[in-house]
Amino acid sequence: MATITIQSQELDTYLKIAIQNSPQVKAAYSTFEAALQRTPQANALPDPMLTASAFGKMMETRLGAQEARFTLMQTFPWFGTLGAKKEVSQQQAEAAFQNYLEVRNEVLLNVKKLYAELYLVDQTVLLEEKNVNVLEQYRSLALNAFENGKGSMADVLRVDITINKAKTNLALLQSRIAPMKAGFNAMLNRSIKEEVVISSMLPLKPLQERRYDENLFSNNPRMSALQRQLASLEAQQQVVQKEGLPVVGLGVDYSILSKYDTMTMANNGQDAVMPMLSISLPIFRSKYKAKQKEVTFQVESKIHEQEALANSLMATYHMASFEEEQAHKLIALYNKQIQIAQQNLQLLLSAYSNSTEEFNEVLAVQQELLTYQIELISQLKIAFVSQATIEFLLFDNTSENTDEN
Repeated sequence: MATITIQSQELDTYLKIAIQNSPQVKAAYSTFEAALQRTPQANALPDPMLTASAFGKMMETRLGAQEARFTLMQTFPWFGTLGAKKEVSQQQAEAAFQNYLEVRNEVLLNVKKLYAELYLVDQTVLLEEKNVNVLEQYRSLALNAFENGKGSMADVLRVDITINKAKTNLALLQSRIAPMKAGFNAMLNRSIKEEVVISSMLPLKPLQERRYDENLFSNNPRMSALQRQLASLEAQQQVVQKEGLPVVGLGVDYSILSKYDTMTMANNGQDAVMPMLSISLPIFRSKYKAKQKEVTFQVESKIHEQEALANSLMATYHMASFEEEQAHKLIALYNKQIQIAQQNLQLLLSAYSNSTEEFNEVLAVQQELLTYQIELISQLKIAFVSQATIEFLLFDNTSENTDEN
C-alpha cells in the first residue's frame, strides 16, 4: 500500500456541506451578526427629551397668561465616551467573529476525524474480505493435498478455524459502517440515509518540520477571541472612567403666552423662549470605583485565560506533532514489513507445494501480513488526524479549500 496519498475530492465536498449545513456554524455566525448591530447603538447619542405641559388653570406672567409649555433637552456624554463605547462594541464584534471561526474550524476537524474513522473501517473491511478469499484458496490447497495423500485433514480444519475467525471479524466491521455513516450524515445535518462515499486514500501531506515559538498560535481563533475580549475590557475601563464625569445637557424651553386684552404694553402676549443648560453631578463615587475594580478583575481574568489557553494549545500541538512524526515512521516500517511478508509468503507457498511441513507457517505469515496491512492504514489515519489537529490549532488558511456561501 503506497504512503503518498492524493487529495480526497469526496472529503472536500463533505467539508463544504458541513459548513453550509451546520447549525452550530449558522448560530455562531448569527451571533456575530448580532454583535455587529451593537456598534451603532453604542455610538449613538441618548434620545432627546421633549416635555409638553398644558395649564388647566392659566399661570399669569407679566407678558400674558401661560397656555402651554414645551421643553426640549439633549444630553451629551463626556468627551470621548461614545468613542470608547464604540471601541468596546467593535472589539466584542471581532471576538464574536473569532468565535465563529473557532466553531467553523471545530466542525471541519470533527468531520475530518469521523471521515478518517470511516476510512479505517472501510479499508479494513476490504482487507478482511481479501483475507477471507485468500484463506478460501488456502483451504482448497490444503484439501487437495489431503485428497492426494500429501497433507493432513488437520491443515484443512486449521484453515476452517482461521476462516471462521476472519468472517466474524468481517461481520463485526461491516456492522459498524451503517451507524458510523448515519452519524457522519447527522454531522453534515442531512438525511442519515444519504450515501457516504469514502475515498481509497486519505489526503495526507508529507511530514513537515514543526516550529515552536510564542507566536505559534497568533492565528488561532480562540486566542484571537481572547485578545479581542481583553481589548474590549481595556476600552471598557475608559468607558467607566468617563461615565464618572459630568453629563452635559443642552435644551430650550418654549412657553406660549396669551395676550392681555385690557393692557397695552410692549411684547404683550409674546411667546417666551429660554435656553437651558444642565450638568449632572456624579458625586456618589462608590459605584464608579466598584465598576472600575470589576473591569480590572475581568482584565486579570482574561490575561490568565490567555496564559492557560496558550499552555493547552502548546501541549496539544506537541502531542499532535509527536503522533504525526511517529505515524510517518511506522508507515515506512509497515510498508517494508508488508513487502518482506509478501516475499516470505510466496516462498512458503512454493515450499508447501513440495512439502506438507510449511502449512502452519503459511497461515501464520498470512495473518502477520494482514496485521501489517491493518496497522498501516491505522497509522495513515493517525497521521491524517494529527495533521488536521495541527492545522486546526494553527488555523492554516491555505489548508482549507471550503467555500462558504
